[in-house]
Amino acid sequence: MNREEEKIIFTTGVDILKKLIDELESELLYLISKFENNPSQEQSFYITALTRVILKLKNKVKEIER
Repeated sequence: MNREEEKIIFTTGVDILKKLIDELESELLYLISKFENNPSQEQSFYITALTRVILKLKNKVKEIER
């Protein structure tokens, strides 16, 4: 595999990760709107967990792009 092919694969992988993050953010917003202003403790846990996963993924993408 030459350098140009590696660059294409790398760029495609990063693009896929970014799209995944966008989808996760959309799901997070849906969950927040569904639970309105009164989520249960369990629902709050899932919202927090999903938020943390999204932030970690965003940080990893930033690291990869450097």
